[in-house]
Amino acid sequence: MINIVTLIDIYIAIINKVTEALVDTEFVDTNFSSTSIVEGISRPSMYLDLSNNKTNKFNFYIKERNLKVELFYFATIRDNAKIELLKIQDILENAFLEEIKVSDTFYFPVSEVEFDVNKTDGYLTCNFELYSLENIEFVDLSEYMETLEIETKIN
Repeated sequence: MINIVTLIDIYIAIINKVTEALVDTEFVDTNFSSTSIVEGISRPSMYLDLSNNKTNKFNFYIKERNLKVELFYFATIRDNAKIELLKIQDILENAFLEEIKVSDTFYFPVSEVEFDVNKTDGYLTCNFELYSLENIEFVDLSEYMETLEIETKIN
């Protein structure tokens, strides 16, 4: 039986990865917000968005997936948050040097993590892409030939 990896599994795995990285830091109590950024956000907090999901059937047995991850960290205070944002960036950089564990048999490698600081609004964005080739169930509905009759002529 093949275990299908869902977007929810990936979402939870990223949250777990970041939460583990924050354990022994001053940011240990930082929560993830499920509220849309447009609706307003509490500080300090994080917001995770999975976007530009591109999925393709690579072949009969493999699903190809490319997914953009956007992680936002909203500093405690909007103004003068430079040091706080640099600290959280260091933590996230180190966290994403290792793979993201989705299950005991499925890990996502992370490469090219990009950070951007918005000094005016006091938040940090962390962006990267996840790429995978995943096994999928294949049901062969073709019929097997039972008898093959061939007429041959020998000259």
